[in-house]
Amino acid sequence: MSFRFAFVGVVGAVVTAAVVTLPAADAKKDVPANPTFTKDVLPIFQKACQDCHRPGQMAPFSLISYEEARPWARSIKDKVVSRYMPPWHLDRTIGEYSPDPSLSDAEVETIARWVDTGAPKGDPKDAPQPRVFPADHTWQFGEEPDLIVTSPPITIPANGPDLYPEPEAATGRRRTVRNGRHQAPSKKSIRLPSARVT
Repeated sequence: MSFRFAFVGVVGAVVTAAVVTLPAADAKKDVPANPTFTKDVLPIFQKACQDCHRPGQMAPFSLISYEEARPWARSIKDKVVSRYMPPWHLDRTIGEYSPDPSLSDAEVETIARWVDTGAPKGDPKDAPQPRVFPADHTWQFGEEPDLIVTSPPITIPANGPDLYPEPEAATGRRRTVRNGRHQAPSKKSIRLPSARVT
């Protein structure tokens, strides 16, 4: 009798392990064998990185072009594989978000493999059209906001670890927030990634 339970337990563990590893196997299948910047990596950067990683924005370097990204290749891989970047502190398995800058397992593996294979540029003809960004200090979610609130200023040191302050801004009543954007008063200021609206 104990043999039967042990056998069922082993079969159950094997089936469970097979089911758990299926998504990772599918992700590997979607990863190009020899990814290039222009064809495989640039579209990922455009979707998930360039809102911050472009001239005049808060990130410390630009990911608009190969020449700007290539010196940072190993650091990019480290930050992406550890999921430190792009900063997305929500559980990817719960709900859908728009915009969602998080990377799929296949996108992470594509960037890692690009770096591991020497970070090749690829054919410029394979590159997608450059993104056109809206003007700074403009609302970027379609319909105009129905409420604009301000919070007290927050001073963040120029050097040091990333900080994610959570300023409070009173609205006068309980509200549901569908979209939010923090706008800095000047280029020397930064947009904050999150806020609590009460």
